[in-house]
Amino acid sequence: MMAIINRNIGGIMNKKMQGYCGTYCETCDWKEKMSCKGCKVHASKVFWGTCEIASCAIEKEYEHCGECAKLPCEKFAECI
Repeated sequence: MMAIINRNIGGIMNKKMQGYCGTYCETCDWKEKMSCKGCKVHASKVFWGTCEIASCAIEKEYEHCGECAKLPCEKFAECI
């Protein structure tokens, strides 16, 4: 948790960089290398392709997977 706080301005998390799956993308090494702004900004189409977890959450109009009664689903389990 300390690494997340230290890498953010003023210790505040950027909600746009919190992935639908719960990953905090602000600390990802690929963010800078690939100019990735996270799945929420890219509407599930991130630098490596389409994220099925993000697509599912967007379709269901969820802020994150934690709002889904089916969690942990097969898509989420495959990702972790």
